[in-house]
Amino acid sequence: WHAYRAIKTIFDHEDNLVKCSYDTSNTWELIKSHFEIETRPDMLEYCYAKFQKSFYAKLCQKMSIAARNGDELCKNIFFEGGQLLARMILALLPRASKELINTGFLSILCVGSVWLSWDLLKGGFIKELHDSNIKLELRLLKLRTGISMAVGSIYMAADHVNFPLPR
Repeated sequence: WHAYRAIKTIFDHEDNLVKCSYDTSNTWELIKSHFEIETRPDMLEYCYAKFQKSFYAKLCQKMSIAARNGDELCKNIFFEGGQLLARMILALLPRASKELINTGFLSILCVGSVWLSWDLLKGGFIKELHDSNIKLELRLLKLRTGISMAVGSIYMAADHVNFPLPR
């Protein structure tokens, strides 16, 4: 999402569709360098024939460095990304198990490389939750094991049959 947002922001700005209030030059240079392109039409190949999600995602790492070095556009994109993560949680809350909600808190397992940029996402995440007036405590958790999310399924199954599996 972050890479897409950066590219879309640049294109919209250049097309005079949505003018960006931040300097776009550094972010555009990051995009050109990452994709080894010179012009916007060169980007089309990576949107269709050469599209690889993992390759797009690697642009985020470069954007996070730029954001930490003060690039305002990249910082804003990560802020918006934090808001979007919070909105996703808020959208799913009505479908969460009542047993989980009745505890007064909800644990959220944070999986994926996007969480490596938590310092950049946190402000938007907290603002969105604050503005929503959510009454539930959220606990963001990170697995300490290299095992897949199947571990969580095992714990849930153990809880379901009242088996005291150590955590």
